[in-house]
Amino acid sequence: MQATQNAFQYLLDLGPSIFVGLILFVLGLIVRVKVTRALSAAVTFAVAFAGVSLVIGYMVDGIAPAGQALIQRTGIKLNALDFGWPAAAAIAWAWQYAALMLPFQIAINLIMVAFGFTRCLNLDIWNVWGKIFMAEIIAFMTGNVIAAWVLAAVWIVLELKSADLTERQVQHLTGISGVSCPHLILLDIIVLTPVAMLLDRIPLFDRLKTDPQSLRERIGVFGENHTIGFILGLLIGLIGGFDLKSALATAVVGAVGLSIMPIVAAMFVGALGPIQEAAGEFMKARFPGRLFSIGLDCSFMAGLPSLWTAAILLIPVLLLFAIILPGNRILPFGSILLIESTIGSVVLARNDLIKTLIYAVLISITRIYTATFFAATITTLSSVARLTEAPTGFSNYTWMGMSYMNWVMLKIADIFSGRGVDIGFGIAVIAVMGGFICLWWREMSKREALLAT
Repeated sequence: MQATQNAFQYLLDLGPSIFVGLILFVLGLIVRVKVTRALSAAVTFAVAFAGVSLVIGYMVDGIAPAGQALIQRTGIKLNALDFGWPAAAAIAWAWQYAALMLPFQIAINLIMVAFGFTRCLNLDIWNVWGKIFMAEIIAFMTGNVIAAWVLAAVWIVLELKSADLTERQVQHLTGISGVSCPHLILLDIIVLTPVAMLLDRIPLFDRLKTDPQSLRERIGVFGENHTIGFILGLLIGLIGGFDLKSALATAVVGAVGLSIMPIVAAMFVGALGPIQEAAGEFMKARFPGRLFSIGLDCSFMAGLPSLWTAAILLIPVLLLFAIILPGNRILPFGSILLIESTIGSVVLARNDLIKTLIYAVLISITRIYTATFFAATITTLSSVARLTEAPTGFSNYTWMGMSYMNWVMLKIADIFSGRGVDIGFGIAVIAVMGGFICLWWREMSKREALLAT
């Protein structure tokens, strides 16, 4: 087991751009792309992935300090510090069974493909840590490792079906054909679907279109990505208490990020073209009459402007929530630029800014309470793995990007405890989530059908 764990850790230490590029290269060889074309596609994909990561890092490093300064100015005293996703991933990979999750995910994906239960060939190997993290938490809190693995399987299936049910929507928004996104972030859409159905029936939102194209047509240069980024960066800097020089520097970061991100994200098109074509022919020969998509990390959607605009606008909202939400113990910090809340939202909103922000605000509330609920457990797991300790002034670490699905899975796992109250509550959670899933499935299927015509 340790040797397997070390081998996986070695591959992961290569970094996501090299790791995913390597996976794409191997896939190219499997579907009989020429070695030179497969290598070129893999390198281009690695460059695109690294480029998106660089721009994200640039924006976080440039804008997050303004948000953090805004938090410090308020003098908020909370006992749980949000430390961002890298530390959460490190905790996940420290789990003794972590190395088994990747082959487990691949096996489920291949079985579902073979029996026609999904069209998604999931290459988003990097984010397998999300399932590990969930399973590790459940195993620790319930002592039931089997339940943790069963629910990890459920999670994997939901991600694959989510990729199927948003496939054409994602392709339409990004302009990249043949791809899908089997990422846990898109599971936010399940609980947001009723809200979307309500907003779609309000005439005001039908008339008040705030997608990037409509904004450019209505307000000209002030609807351009670089102008929006500059203005938002300047405002966040000034509100955060920066002097004019520092606020202008933050404004430039916003302008650069929103201008360059679509250009970098477009590189995914060139990288995936030859692999998609060959994979399509390869699968067509083995599964006649069926269409398939290549499942990727959500990074290829990073070029959607509303995603970043909403994330910047969300910063003061998160601060307000930290102050006013009853029971909150989280001080937003590592995830102050909370794109975890805007990625699924922008897909559901069809890149409309106002709707994206509304959905992101609502899902952020669930993230804050989920992070608060699991703070003590995450701190203990971090300490056991000897990864980090809460700094002075804080008793707990947590991750504000956690999905409400972690709480749902825990409550379902509690059914196996044998305690009557846990069984009853777990069954109620399953019933409620079943209703959400049925509604989500029906609404997303309608959207996909409309785009197919």
